[in-house]
Amino acid sequence: MFPFQKFLIALTLLLVWCGKSMSCDVCGSFIGIHPGDKKAYVSIFYRYVSFSGSNTTNSAFFPDGSMRIGHSDNDGSNASRNKEFEVYRAAEFRSRFYLHPRLELSVIAPYVFNSALENEKRTKNSGLGDLSTLLGWQMINEASIGKFNHRLLLGAGVKWGIGDENQKVNNERLSILLQPGTGSNDVLFFANYQLGRGNWSWNLLPMYKINGKNRFDERVSNSTTFFSSLSYQWKRNENFKVMPSLQSYFESMKGVEVMDELVKGTSMKGLFLGPGVDLFYKNIGFSTSCWWSARQEQSSSMLASRIRYRAGITWYFNQQTFLFK
Repeated sequence: MFPFQKFLIALTLLLVWCGKSMSCDVCGSFIGIHPGDKKAYVSIFYRYVSFSGSNTTNSAFFPDGSMRIGHSDNDGSNASRNKEFEVYRAAEFRSRFYLHPRLELSVIAPYVFNSALENEKRTKNSGLGDLSTLLGWQMINEASIGKFNHRLLLGAGVKWGIGDENQKVNNERLSILLQPGTGSNDVLFFANYQLGRGNWSWNLLPMYKINGKNRFDERVSNSTTFFSSLSYQWKRNENFKVMPSLQSYFESMKGVEVMDELVKGTSMKGLFLGPGVDLFYKNIGFSTSCWWSARQEQSSSMLASRIRYRAGITWYFNQQTFLFK
């Protein structure tokens, strides 16, 4: 068995274990230069994100036994917070269609499942999340730089606040961070640069999000994210391809604002690293990735970001007709 095949098997087993033991994930809409590029698709994805204190009942990665943004709570209540946790799950419907051979429209519709333990009170809730629509224009369709090929996609989108942001437990409204929706309409801008040579490809996706307010005069501050991956495409044959990758994700935001006042302990700034793998058989793709925190700003009383996991299945198809020529 070749060394690369051994590496691939080990990586796949790691990801399968991660998925069985148990991540705004717009990044999943763009995977880089791969067999699904330039094709329309529909897909279903599952996302998992956990935050926990240092003394949870179950494991730190899966504290509820089965997403608040990373917090730096400065009130000194370390003893009460080290048992707390927040877990965010989402099932997402994703699709991409082309209005023009170089203009793509993407839609992401999530259904979220949140759970938390705070001040010895356990909370579970679920509901339809906010809908996102994205438009991307292929500025550089596929150009050569010596032995390299590269592409550049520029785009913008809107996150529509259609999810429920007024769910209550015991007649008390939940925190905006635990609501299925935000109740605000937000605008985002992104770029996707892809560079490939032979079987190798590199992908960089920066994104900036401008958030609005909801009816409760709440808003999540504007955020900046960067996603990057280095992938290798291994072709078993024309019908079966495998792409293991190393991925990184960075995000930064000041926190939640209520009536224009920043709420203490709601900031987030962290770097996450981990492996991923994409499997393609004919027009079907399976994608999974697992990220751990490499660096995050936090105080001793903060709920630490533990793990982010994502998996999905996608059906790709060649689009024959376009709205514009």
